Amino acid sequence: MSARHTLQKALVSMDEYKDVIKDTHGNLSLRTGETMMIKPSGMPYASITAADICALDITTGLEIGNFAKPSVDAPHHLSIYRRYPHIKAVCHTHSPYATAFALAFKPIHCYGTEHADFFGRMIRVIPYSDLNEWGNNVLLDSNESAVLLERHGCLTFADSPRKAVELAVALENVAQKTHLMLQLRSDREPFDTRERTKWYDRYNGGGYGQ
Repeated sequence: MSARHTLQKALVSMDEYKDVIKDTHGNLSLRTGETMMIKPSGMPYASITAADICALDITTGLEIGNFAKPSVDAPHHLSIYRRYPHIKAVCHTHSPYATAFALAFKPIHCYGTEHADFFGRMIRVIPYSDLNEWGNNVLLDSNESAVLLERHGCLTFADSPRKAVELAVALENVAQKTHLMLQLRSDREPFDTRERTKWYDRYNGGGYGQ
């Protein structure tokens, strides 16, 4: 399957998650070699075809034979790919609960095993910088797969578009449960670091699933 078709299928799948994706907001990109494929600007997820996918040169930022206009966040995705060659896909959403934490400038602490399975750590908030510069401000720790963007939304990072989408869905799920838990017990202590690492390693190290 071509990179365009891989990204197109993942984009169409995002339309299934109405609690995570609203209207045409957000975007998804894929790195293949020195080329970035990304969602076209303002196009409904369910109607995107492989031919609509936009391509840009990662080094120069120049468009490669596009007919549609790339996402307005393309420069930010490019900044992330330039800084972190190991990242192969970036998903950006404005999902309600996770974005609420971002707007409040509050990290999502790891309180339980589900959060630990997917992320293994607290989800940090990156301070707001500027409309045109926020991608340059995304500085990641080793193996960090999700961050919140102050006053804006969320980012997840993975080795495939489908996995990046799955992490975006998991992030919203964890954010919602964390919000509800904090209404019941605002003094709850986060999960022990050693235990959350054990859960993350089991879930991501090949011990879980068939």
